[in-house]
Amino acid sequence: MKPVVQVRVQAAIFGNDNALLLACHEKNGNRYWVLPGGKVEFGETMEDALKRELREELGLENSDVMELVFIDEYISAEQERHIVLVAFLTDVPDEALAGVTVVAQGESIKSVSFFSEESIRESADTFFPSKETLLSLF
Repeated sequence: MKPVVQVRVQAAIFGNDNALLLACHEKNGNRYWVLPGGKVEFGETMEDALKRELREELGLENSDVMELVFIDEYISAEQERHIVLVAFLTDVPDEALAGVTVVAQGESIKSVSFFSEESIRESADTFFPSKETLLSLF
């Protein structure tokens, strides 16, 4: 299989206490936290992809994709993976965030949680992209 570049969109969603919503993934025995989102399908705009992913994974409707907050990438020659991450500040109604939970079945996403700037800084967990990138959102 020929290696390809995959574009993934992510949502920087803040709760009303200025905590950042992150999703915990478990894959191949590894556990890590990421911004919610997923891959862009062929012919789909990044905004539409992000709204679809938030709906499918977390049941979040009426999300408002706003400004671009960062672009990052991950390249692994060994795994033949090149992922471009495009993150957007995203507004979701407070009432939807109050009970946000994982609704996707069979995905690597296991849970979601809100993190303060301090809790990210002090955590020993793994974050993608880096802690520094996530902390720059505050």
